[in-house]
Amino acid sequence: YFIQIGAFKKDINSFIRDVFEKLAGNKKLYQHNYNDLHIYRIGVFSKYNEAQTQLSIVKTGGIPDAFIIAYNNGKRIDLQTARRLE
Repeated sequence: YFIQIGAFKKDINSFIRDVFEKLAGNKKLYQHNYNDLHIYRIGVFSKYNEAQTQLSIVKTGGIPDAFIIAYNNGKRIDLQTARRLE
C-alpha cells in the first residue's frame, strides 16, 4: 500500500518536499511522472491498517485529500483485492 499525497503539473518546491518528507515519517517519499503529472506518495505499507494509521497523520498534517492506493506486482489494484491478498 501507498498513500498518495499529491499530483502536480509542476514539480514541487523544496518547502513542500520538506513537508511531505516530515509527513512520511519513517517511510519513503516516492515521486513518479504519469500523464504529465508529478505524483507523490508515501510507502510502502505491507498492511492496510498501517497505511490507514499513517493516512490519519497525513490528513491531520494538512493534506485532507490524501488517499490509500495499492499495487501488486507493479500494477495498481483496487483496495478490496489488496486486502484479500494480505
